[in-house]
Amino acid sequence: MENNLQLKCPECGADIIENLNVFECKNHKYDYKNKVATGCNFVIFKQLLNKKISVKTLEKLLAGEIINVENFKNSKGKSFDAGIKLAKDEDENKYKIQLVFDDAKKNDDDDKDLDEI
Repeated sequence: MENNLQLKCPECGADIIENLNVFECKNHKYDYKNKVATGCNFVIFKQLLNKKISVKTLEKLLAGEIINVENFKNSKGKSFDAGIKLAKDEDENKYKIQLVFDDAKKNDDDDKDLDEI
């Protein structure tokens, strides 16, 4: 499954595509045999702490929005609320979805308590 989303990669400007488990830049290539990525390194996994990231949420994250999410589950099964945002990890030179706790309750109207965000 490969679906062109009409969204642009924040790293190189190419199209972002949707695959089974990830949203990735069209210029991202991964050699599974040698376990090496080449080209653009923009990849966002569609699952975060048992929540599925929707295309609509990805679009908001790419626009710089913080999305408030309720009932994440940690590794011990404890629920917690947090905001999520797209941030570039300069040490690893790649984008990641980052949890934000200070702004998690900034806008109660946008809270999500769903399996898909």
